[in-house]
Amino acid sequence: MHNIKKSIRKNPKDNFDEWFKIAAYYYKKHNNLLVPANYLTEDGKKLGEWIIYIRTKYNSDDQKITKEQKEMLDSIGMVWNLYDYRWQEKFNQVKKFYDEYGTIELLPTYQGKEGLKLLNWIKYQRNIYYSKSKKPKDLEKIAKLESIGIICHHKDEMWVSMYNLAFLYYKKNNNLLIPTCYETTLGKKLGIWIRNQRKSYSDGNLSEIKIAALESIGMVWHVYENKWNLMYKEALTYYQKYHTISIYKYYKPTYVTKEELCQWLATQKIYYKQHKNLTLEQYKKLNLIKIDFDYQEDNWNYMYNLATNYYLENGHLLIPRTFKSEGKNLGIWLESQRQHYQKQKLSEAKILLLESIGIIWQPRKNLSSIYNYLDENYPLIDKRLNRDVLNRISLLELIAKINYLICCKHTSFIYSNGLLKDIFSMSSIAIKNDPNYGISLEEIINTYGKEYILKYNKNMKGKTLDL
Repeated sequence: MHNIKKSIRKNPKDNFDEWFKIAAYYYKKHNNLLVPANYLTEDGKKLGEWIIYIRTKYNSDDQKITKEQKEMLDSIGMVWNLYDYRWQEKFNQVKKFYDEYGTIELLPTYQGKEGLKLLNWIKYQRNIYYSKSKKPKDLEKIAKLESIGIICHHKDEMWVSMYNLAFLYYKKNNNLLIPTCYETTLGKKLGIWIRNQRKSYSDGNLSEIKIAALESIGMVWHVYENKWNLMYKEALTYYQKYHTISIYKYYKPTYVTKEELCQWLATQKIYYKQHKNLTLEQYKKLNLIKIDFDYQEDNWNYMYNLATNYYLENGHLLIPRTFKSEGKNLGIWLESQRQHYQKQKLSEAKILLLESIGIIWQPRKNLSSIYNYLDENYPLIDKRLNRDVLNRISLLELIAKINYLICCKHTSFIYSNGLLKDIFSMSSIAIKNDPNYGISLEEIINTYGKEYILKYNKNMKGKTLDL
């Protein structure tokens, strides 16, 4: 730079013309004269230093460039005040966002890292404006900043700060269902802030841009309605699978805890019967899952739960008549279900549910029926080795599992010594969770048991399988 100054002093006109040609070439190539300070031309000319020198000379009091030289440089985009140029460039970017969205506080949300840089620039402008420095302020810049709400809008700045905390909470928890009492580690009352946003939304005092920003991170405006729909979704999924809303011990809901779901169902049942706190649409939805059970139906579901728990722990339902579970006569109840089945007083849904947990409808006849069936169709199955399994499994379940393995797995269902494979002693849950199977006992029985027996009995003249 010293050499440039020296050469210019020796022959300013000739030297300026030379440098101007170099600068003009740079402008033609880059469409600007924003030359980096350390920029060198291909032949080693320090164009960056010369631009700085000319800019300094123009802005100094003692050294002026000629009017002609200024006009020449203006024609190729000379920036005389780099700070003002950069400031205006940032301002234009912010104003463009403001013109489109009506605010400047959500730049990071929509423009990522670049938006965050602009927001930091805005904060810097505010700091200058509110500083206690006695330096004169640029009134033109202040007017521009005020025109887009940058000055004197600390409330919006605080809003963005809380929004960022809400965003972090969402990233960690995948929702904004924040308890009102919740505070961040730094003591920020995020729960109260979220509550206030919902109130502002209900009152119509929240801007569209803020609404959109909050909804983008999972904001729920009506918490009760959202909670109700979430619970109902769980209940409907369960009902469609098990044909009841009595929640079994092993069941694990997807979005809520089992305790929450059970409590919700109990509450909805009260609301339904008392005709309160429910919309017409909610009434219709509850009807789909038959929420309005009477006492007998509730008791049946309760006993079924006890039977399910026993089956899961023991793998069968061959229990004594006097057996009790949680003080209830489970043995007597199972016997009554078998009697209702024989008298055809048991609904198809209940039959399906009981068969899915391995009930044997006629225990006394079951073993002899199994032996007759095996002697006729599968004599290689060793009855002595499989005694424990055959004593506990129903003929229907046995047939279904055999057909399932033959049709779907294309494999033998016994080992070379005549021992049945593991699936015959497994419960419905165990089969469903086993990577080799991945199917429930209910599905196996319906698909590979009942249909087979119907075909078998149709083809047999007078002789049928007695289940």
